[in-house]
Amino acid sequence: MNLDFTVTPENYTRAMISLSRRCSSTSVFPGNNYVDIGDWMLLDRDLLNFSKREEQSIPFASDTGQNHDLIVVYNSGEGKWDVQGYSQEEHKSLYAATTVPEAGLGQLVFIRGFISPSWVSTIGSKYNIDPEFFRRHMEYLSASIDRHAFSFPSLPSSSNNIFRLCVSTILHRDGFGGQDLQSQRSDQSTELGIYKIQQLGSTKVRCGDSLVREYSNLCSCFSVIEQWISLCITKTDQGWAGKRSDHMKKGRFTDIKPSCCLDGPR
Repeated sequence: MNLDFTVTPENYTRAMISLSRRCSSTSVFPGNNYVDIGDWMLLDRDLLNFSKREEQSIPFASDTGQNHDLIVVYNSGEGKWDVQGYSQEEHKSLYAATTVPEAGLGQLVFIRGFISPSWVSTIGSKYNIDPEFFRRHMEYLSASIDRHAFSFPSLPSSSNNIFRLCVSTILHRDGFGGQDLQSQRSDQSTELGIYKIQQLGSTKVRCGDSLVREYSNLCSCFSVIEQWISLCITKTDQGWAGKRSDHMKKGRFTDIKPSCCLDGPR
């Protein structure tokens, strides 16, 4: 689904949910692949102005331990960069800010860690990001392959402005409490599956939290954590801007807008 016009965050959310409810029997553009992310967007009921009780806690709210800006925007200038950070509550401030600097310049938008449905709708609508970018970056929301047995995956050529980089971190520990390596690997595989379903697919995860894609033990002393950096480049009439997913790592491009999402703070 390509968004070639300016939309509000609310309409961006509605468009994603509408797409997720299309089926192959009624549409030539079915949205089977978007079922999970469409349901996830509804977890933040305030997006569509649903009434909610005052005592309800804000979903995906960060705890006081967050020590980094959730969104960091770099505006290019003559010989320097202007840097602006946004906390998890400031999505309206980002949406109201100038999208692209004067002609020939541009922006880099970094998303560090987990983002809420409010931020997906804000960034997606502000920079006309194809929802396919968020679907790919947040594919952990699809807990069951059976639910998508008849889906139609997007061809890579349909979104050649979306890129993914895998970042592996090697950890060292002195032993694993005496448990043998095979048992440890089996237990961690089960725990990782529970983490993806019960944590990442719910409101328990908080804005800015680091995400873990895969975790493996190499031996009794070394293990590996896998995280992603997702990149999306969108063109504009004047300048460029960019953004990244999960925890993205941080040039100059002509007439494009780069965006990135990172799995963890960098």
